[in-house]
Amino acid sequence: MGTALNRLDVGGRQPGAVRKILRSLRLPWHSLWLNFKIGFQGLFCTYLLTGLGCLIMLFSWEFGWLNSFNKGYEQALIGPLTGLLGILIFVAAMFYVPMAQVHQAVTGDFRAFFDVRFVWRLIQARLSVYVILAALITLISLPLEILKTAPAFFGEWTEPWSDAEVLKMLQNYYLICSLVLFVSLLIWRWLAARIYQSAVLKVLERGWMTQTEVHPTLVNWLDRLDISPVPTLESAGLTYLVKSGSRSVYRRTLHVLLFFIWFGFVAKVYVGQFLNYHPFEGFMNHPLVQFPHFNYIPSDLKS
Repeated sequence: MGTALNRLDVGGRQPGAVRKILRSLRLPWHSLWLNFKIGFQGLFCTYLLTGLGCLIMLFSWEFGWLNSFNKGYEQALIGPLTGLLGILIFVAAMFYVPMAQVHQAVTGDFRAFFDVRFVWRLIQARLSVYVILAALITLISLPLEILKTAPAFFGEWTEPWSDAEVLKMLQNYYLICSLVLFVSLLIWRWLAARIYQSAVLKVLERGWMTQTEVHPTLVNWLDRLDISPVPTLESAGLTYLVKSGSRSVYRRTLHVLLFFIWFGFVAKVYVGQFLNYHPFEGFMNHPLVQFPHFNYIPSDLKS
Protein backbone atom coordinates (compact mmCIF):
# COMPACT_ATOMS: atom_id res chain seq x y z
CA MET A 1 0.00 0.00 0.00
CA GLY A 2 2.74 2.48 1.03
CA THR A 3 4.84 1.52 -2.00
CA ALA A 4 1.89 2.01 -4.30
CA LEU A 5 1.19 5.48 -2.82
CA ASN A 6 4.83 6.46 -3.22
CA ARG A 7 4.58 5.68 -6.91
CA LEU A 8 1.59 7.96 -7.40
CA ASP A 9 1.11 11.70 -6.90
CA VAL A 10 -2.03 13.26 -5.40
CA GLY A 11 -3.77 13.30 -8.78
CA GLY A 12 -2.90 9.68 -9.42
CA ARG A 13 -0.26 10.40 -12.04
CA GLN A 14 3.06 8.64 -12.41
CA PRO A 15 6.16 10.68 -11.38
CA GLY A 16 7.35 10.69 -15.02
CA ALA A 17 4.10 12.30 -16.12
CA VAL A 18 4.41 14.88 -13.34
CA ARG A 19 7.92 15.77 -14.49
CA LYS A 20 6.66 16.22 -18.05
CA ILE A 21 3.90 18.54 -16.83
CA LEU A 22 6.39 20.58 -14.79
CA ARG A 23 8.73 20.81 -17.79
CA SER A 24 5.85 22.00 -19.98
CA LEU A 25 5.03 24.67 -17.40
CA ARG A 26 8.64 25.82 -17.37
CA LEU A 27 8.87 26.06 -21.17
CA PRO A 28 7.04 29.41 -21.57
CA TRP A 29 9.22 30.98 -18.88
CA HIS A 30 12.34 29.57 -20.48
CA SER A 31 11.29 30.94 -23.91
CA LEU A 32 10.47 34.30 -22.35
CA TRP A 33 13.87 34.45 -20.67
CA LEU A 34 15.63 33.37 -23.88
CA ASN A 35 13.87 36.07 -25.91
CA PHE A 36 14.64 38.69 -23.28
CA LYS A 37 18.31 37.67 -23.14
CA ILE A 38 18.79 37.70 -26.92
CA GLY A 39 16.90 41.00 -27.18
CA PHE A 40 18.94 42.63 -24.44
CA GLN A 41 22.20 41.41 -25.95
CA GLY A 42 21.14 42.67 -29.38
CA LEU A 43 20.21 46.07 -27.93
CA PHE A 44 23.53 46.30 -26.08
CA CYS A 45 25.51 45.43 -29.21
CA THR A 46 23.47 47.88 -31.30
CA TYR A 47 24.25 50.71 -28.91
CA LEU A 48 27.94 49.81 -28.89
CA LEU A 49 28.01 50.68 -32.59
CA THR A 50 25.35 53.39 -32.90
CA GLY A 51 25.51 54.96 -29.44
CA LEU A 52 28.64 57.05 -30.04
CA GLY A 53 27.15 58.76 -33.08
CA CYS A 54 23.90 59.44 -31.18
CA LEU A 55 25.82 60.86 -28.21
CA ILE A 56 27.87 63.20 -30.42
CA MET A 57 24.71 64.39 -32.20
CA LEU A 58 23.08 65.07 -28.82
CA PHE A 59 26.15 67.02 -27.69
CA SER A 60 26.22 69.07 -30.89
CA TRP A 61 22.53 69.93 -30.54
CA GLU A 62 22.81 70.99 -26.90
CA PHE A 63 26.07 72.87 -27.47
CA GLY A 64 24.65 74.61 -30.54
CA TRP A 65 21.62 75.95 -28.67
CA LEU A 66 23.60 76.99 -25.60
CA ASN A 67 26.22 78.65 -27.75
CA SER A 68 23.60 80.56 -29.75
CA PHE A 69 21.98 81.89 -26.58
CA ASN A 70 25.34 82.93 -25.10
CA LYS A 71 26.50 84.52 -28.37
CA GLY A 72 29.73 82.52 -28.47
CA TYR A 73 30.66 83.39 -32.04
CA GLU A 74 34.17 81.97 -31.76
CA GLN A 75 32.71 78.52 -30.96
CA ALA A 76 29.92 78.73 -33.54
CA LEU A 77 31.35 75.94 -35.72
CA ILE A 78 31.74 73.40 -32.92
CA GLY A 79 28.04 72.50 -32.89
CA PRO A 80 27.61 71.94 -36.66
CA LEU A 81 30.95 70.16 -37.08
CA THR A 82 30.43 67.76 -34.18
CA GLY A 83 26.87 67.16 -35.42
CA LEU A 84 28.22 66.23 -38.86
CA LEU A 85 30.78 63.93 -37.23
CA GLY A 86 28.03 62.23 -35.19
CA ILE A 87 25.88 61.78 -38.31
CA LEU A 88 28.78 60.22 -40.25
CA ILE A 89 29.57 57.80 -37.40
CA PHE A 90 25.90 56.82 -37.07
CA VAL A 91 25.49 56.35 -40.84
CA ALA A 92 28.65 54.21 -40.99
CA ALA A 93 27.27 52.00 -38.21
CA MET A 94 23.91 51.67 -39.98
CA PHE A 95 25.63 50.20 -43.05
CA TYR A 96 26.27 47.17 -40.84
CA VAL A 97 23.75 47.09 -37.97
CA PRO A 98 20.50 45.79 -39.59
CA MET A 99 22.12 42.63 -40.96
CA ALA A 100 24.16 42.13 -37.77
CA GLN A 101 20.96 42.29 -35.72
CA VAL A 102 19.41 39.48 -37.76
CA HIS A 103 22.58 37.39 -37.57
CA GLN A 104 22.73 37.76 -33.78
CA ALA A 105 19.03 36.93 -33.42
CA VAL A 106 19.28 33.80 -35.60
CA THR A 107 22.36 32.42 -33.87
CA GLY A 108 21.34 33.53 -30.37
CA ASP A 109 24.97 34.47 -29.78
CA PHE A 110 25.88 38.10 -29.02
CA ARG A 111 29.40 37.50 -30.34
CA ALA A 112 27.91 36.82 -33.77
CA PHE A 113 26.93 40.49 -33.91
CA PHE A 114 30.61 41.32 -34.33
CA ASP A 115 31.35 38.61 -36.92
CA VAL A 116 32.24 41.48 -39.24
CA ARG A 117 33.67 39.44 -42.11
CA PHE A 118 30.66 37.15 -42.43
CA VAL A 119 28.04 39.87 -41.92
CA TRP A 120 29.70 42.11 -44.49
CA ARG A 121 29.73 39.20 -46.95
CA LEU A 122 26.00 38.79 -46.37
CA ILE A 123 25.43 42.47 -47.11
CA GLN A 124 27.47 42.31 -50.31
CA ALA A 125 25.70 39.16 -51.43
CA ARG A 126 22.29 40.88 -51.34
CA LEU A 127 23.32 44.51 -51.64
CA SER A 128 20.47 45.59 -53.93
CA VAL A 129 17.69 44.40 -51.64
CA TYR A 130 19.68 45.55 -48.61
CA VAL A 131 19.45 49.08 -50.00
CA ILE A 132 15.70 48.53 -50.41
CA LEU A 133 15.56 47.42 -46.76
CA ALA A 134 17.32 50.64 -45.66
CA ALA A 135 14.89 52.67 -47.78
CA LEU A 136 11.96 50.82 -46.21
CA ILE A 137 13.21 51.49 -42.67
CA THR A 138 13.65 55.18 -43.50
CA LEU A 139 10.26 55.36 -45.18
CA ILE A 140 8.30 53.76 -42.34
CA SER A 141 10.24 55.82 -39.79
CA LEU A 142 8.82 59.00 -41.34
CA PRO A 143 5.22 58.49 -40.06
CA LEU A 144 6.65 57.65 -36.64
CA GLU A 145 8.63 60.89 -36.63
CA ILE A 146 5.45 62.78 -37.57
CA LEU A 147 3.53 61.04 -34.78
CA LYS A 148 6.31 61.91 -32.32
CA THR A 149 6.31 65.55 -33.39
CA ALA A 150 2.54 66.06 -33.68
CA PRO A 151 1.79 66.69 -29.94
CA ALA A 152 3.67 70.00 -30.22
CA PHE A 153 0.66 71.27 -32.20
CA PHE A 154 -2.02 69.95 -29.82
CA GLY A 155 -1.79 73.02 -27.60
CA GLU A 156 -4.65 75.06 -29.07
CA TRP A 157 -7.44 72.51 -28.75
CA THR A 158 -6.19 71.02 -25.44
CA GLU A 159 -5.78 74.41 -23.74
CA PRO A 160 -9.13 74.22 -21.86
CA TRP A 161 -8.31 70.72 -20.61
CA SER A 162 -6.94 69.86 -17.20
CA ASP A 163 -3.53 68.21 -16.80
CA ALA A 164 -5.24 64.90 -15.98
CA GLU A 165 -7.26 65.04 -19.21
CA VAL A 166 -4.21 65.89 -21.29
CA LEU A 167 -2.27 63.05 -19.66
CA LYS A 168 -5.05 60.56 -20.41
CA MET A 169 -5.26 61.73 -24.01
CA LEU A 170 -1.48 61.43 -24.51
CA GLN A 171 -1.45 57.95 -22.97
CA ASN A 172 -4.08 56.80 -25.47
CA TYR A 173 -2.29 58.61 -28.30
CA TYR A 174 1.07 56.99 -27.60
CA LEU A 175 -0.57 53.60 -27.20
CA ILE A 176 -1.82 53.90 -30.79
CA CYS A 177 1.64 55.09 -31.85
CA SER A 178 3.16 52.02 -30.18
CA LEU A 179 0.89 49.78 -32.26
CA VAL A 180 2.11 51.55 -35.40
CA LEU A 181 5.70 51.01 -34.22
CA PHE A 182 5.02 47.31 -33.57
CA VAL A 183 3.62 46.74 -37.07
CA SER A 184 6.52 48.70 -38.60
CA LEU A 185 9.03 46.54 -36.73
CA LEU A 186 7.32 43.36 -37.93
CA ILE A 187 7.45 44.56 -41.54
CA TRP A 188 11.11 45.49 -41.73
CA ARG A 189 12.37 42.59 -39.62
CA TRP A 190 10.39 40.11 -41.73
CA LEU A 191 12.03 41.50 -44.86
CA ALA A 192 15.44 41.52 -43.17
CA ALA A 193 15.02 37.85 -42.23
CA ARG A 194 14.17 36.94 -45.83
CA ILE A 195 17.21 38.85 -47.10
CA TYR A 196 19.42 37.16 -44.51
CA GLN A 197 18.11 33.72 -45.51
CA SER A 198 18.94 34.18 -49.18
CA ALA A 199 22.25 35.93 -48.40
CA VAL A 200 23.56 32.99 -46.35
CA LEU A 201 22.90 30.57 -49.21
CA LYS A 202 24.38 32.97 -51.75
CA VAL A 203 27.58 33.44 -49.75
CA LEU A 204 28.06 29.67 -49.55
CA GLU A 205 27.13 29.07 -53.20
CA ARG A 206 29.60 31.69 -54.39
CA GLY A 207 32.34 30.13 -52.28
CA TRP A 208 32.98 33.36 -50.41
CA MET A 209 33.01 31.35 -47.20
CA THR A 210 32.97 27.66 -46.38
CA GLN A 211 30.68 25.94 -43.88
CA THR A 212 33.62 25.56 -41.50
CA GLU A 213 33.83 29.38 -41.33
CA VAL A 214 30.11 29.81 -40.66
CA HIS A 215 28.59 30.00 -37.18
CA PRO A 216 27.84 26.49 -35.81
CA THR A 217 24.15 27.35 -35.31
CA LEU A 218 23.77 28.08 -39.02
CA VAL A 219 25.59 24.88 -39.92
CA ASN A 220 23.21 22.98 -37.65
CA TRP A 221 20.18 24.57 -39.33
CA LEU A 222 21.51 23.74 -42.78
CA ASP A 223 22.11 20.13 -41.75
CA ARG A 224 18.63 19.79 -40.25
CA LEU A 225 17.08 21.22 -43.41
CA ASP A 226 19.31 18.99 -45.53
CA ILE A 227 20.70 21.97 -47.46
CA SER A 228 24.21 21.67 -48.86
CA PRO A 229 25.08 24.65 -51.09
CA VAL A 230 27.67 23.72 -53.71
CA PRO A 231 30.16 26.53 -54.51
CA THR A 232 30.16 27.55 -58.18
CA LEU A 233 32.85 29.68 -59.81
CA GLU A 234 32.49 31.80 -62.96
CA SER A 235 34.92 30.99 -65.72
CA ALA A 236 37.45 33.71 -66.50
CA GLY A 237 37.26 35.50 -69.82
CA LEU A 238 36.11 38.66 -71.55
CA THR A 239 32.51 38.21 -70.43
CA TYR A 240 33.65 37.75 -66.85
CA LEU A 241 35.76 40.94 -67.00
CA VAL A 242 32.89 42.99 -68.43
CA LYS A 243 30.49 41.67 -65.79
CA SER A 244 33.03 42.28 -63.04
CA GLY A 245 33.63 45.88 -64.14
CA SER A 246 29.96 46.77 -64.48
CA ARG A 247 29.20 45.05 -61.19
CA SER A 248 31.88 47.12 -59.44
CA VAL A 249 30.35 50.39 -60.71
CA TYR A 250 26.89 49.20 -59.73
CA ARG A 251 28.03 48.33 -56.21
CA ARG A 252 29.70 51.71 -55.72
CA THR A 253 26.48 53.37 -56.79
CA LEU A 254 24.51 51.29 -54.29
CA HIS A 255 26.92 52.19 -51.49
CA VAL A 256 26.49 55.90 -52.26
CA LEU A 257 22.73 55.46 -52.35
CA LEU A 258 22.84 53.60 -49.05
CA PHE A 259 24.77 56.49 -47.50
CA PHE A 260 22.18 59.06 -48.56
CA ILE A 261 19.30 56.86 -47.38
CA TRP A 262 20.73 56.64 -43.87
CA PHE A 263 21.64 60.31 -43.99
CA GLY A 264 17.96 61.02 -44.73
CA PHE A 265 17.02 58.80 -41.79
CA VAL A 266 19.01 61.08 -39.47
CA ALA A 267 17.94 64.31 -41.21
CA LYS A 268 14.27 63.75 -40.46
CA VAL A 269 15.20 63.32 -36.77
CA TYR A 270 16.80 66.77 -36.79
CA VAL A 271 13.67 68.25 -38.36
CA GLY A 272 11.47 66.53 -35.77
CA GLN A 273 13.67 67.68 -32.91
CA PHE A 274 13.57 71.26 -34.16
CA LEU A 275 9.74 71.22 -34.21
CA ASN A 276 9.28 69.30 -30.96
CA TYR A 277 12.39 68.79 -28.85
CA HIS A 278 12.61 65.64 -26.74
CA PRO A 279 15.61 65.95 -24.39
CA PHE A 280 18.08 63.06 -24.52
CA GLU A 281 15.71 60.42 -25.92
CA GLY A 282 15.12 62.25 -29.20
CA PHE A 283 18.69 61.65 -30.34
CA MET A 284 19.71 58.71 -28.16
CA ASN A 285 16.97 56.31 -29.22
CA HIS A 286 15.66 55.51 -32.69
CA PRO A 287 12.77 53.10 -31.94
CA LEU A 288 12.92 51.20 -35.24
CA VAL A 289 16.62 50.39 -34.81
CA GLN A 290 17.40 50.61 -31.11
CA PHE A 291 15.02 50.30 -28.13
CA PRO A 292 11.41 49.84 -29.40
CA HIS A 293 9.92 52.44 -27.07
CA PHE A 294 7.41 55.13 -28.05
CA ASN A 295 6.28 57.27 -25.14
CA TYR A 296 7.20 60.96 -25.02
CA ILE A 297 4.88 62.20 -22.30
CA PRO A 298 6.59 65.13 -20.52
CA SER A 299 7.85 64.16 -17.06
CA ASP A 300 6.27 67.23 -15.42
CA LEU A 301 2.86 66.17 -16.74
CA LYS A 302 3.25 62.69 -15.25
CA SER A 303 4.02 64.12 -11.82
